[in-house]
Amino acid sequence: SCLLLSTYSQLYAQFTQWRGLSTTWNDPNNWTNGVPTSTKETRISIGSAGNYDPFVPAPSDGDTAKTQDLQIQSGGKLYFANGGILIVYGTEKLQNDGLISLGNGRIIFKNSITFLQGGTFDAGGGSLDFQGVTWENKPGSTFDAGTSSVTFNGTTSQTISGDISFYNAEIANNSGAVTLSGNITIVNSMVLDSGVSVNLASGSLTLASSATLQLESGSSLSLNGSFNNYG
Repeated sequence: SCLLLSTYSQLYAQFTQWRGLSTTWNDPNNWTNGVPTSTKETRISIGSAGNYDPFVPAPSDGDTAKTQDLQIQSGGKLYFANGGILIVYGTEKLQNDGLISLGNGRIIFKNSITFLQGGTFDAGGGSLDFQGVTWENKPGSTFDAGTSSVTFNGTTSQTISGDISFYNAEIANNSGAVTLSGNITIVNSMVLDSGVSVNLASGSLTLASSATLQLESGSSLSLNGSFNNYG
């Protein structure tokens, strides 16, 4: 029985559920199993003990909000306070059946990420740093680019797959090739930093009417799919 209790405790410790007594992310009373950590998954639905939605805070004294995987359940909403930053360490998913509203905040994906389900990721005017190997946008999920900036700055080769639009995209990974697979649209700007190698393996890369594509010295773009230049 001690072994069963220990196993149950370890499994339970893998996630914490939002309770919604207030909007404060760092208040343990707002969570069923304490504030999320780099090894503890976040699950957010309509607050079971209240009706408040969580706000990711700006870093205080070097304490940046973090989570393992991130799951927004049906009816759940996640907002970012002014300057809020969230680091996602998980390798499994960003499951969104609700709403993630980035505002002018920042979200950092340390590992591979898959956008699942039928929720909305409203990137607003925020920034996203993707450091993992694979970013996959599944059919049915909505990424609203707004006026956000997305930076791909992994330390190994990276792959972006699925149909998705970016407002500003910077490819800063000069440690390995970045492969595009799907229909990628650039609304405003795409910059390939010095030494970067990007390969459109399949699908299309489209520059909208006001978009620009800038290749810095030593960068390269290989097109094996369709390139649609309206910018």
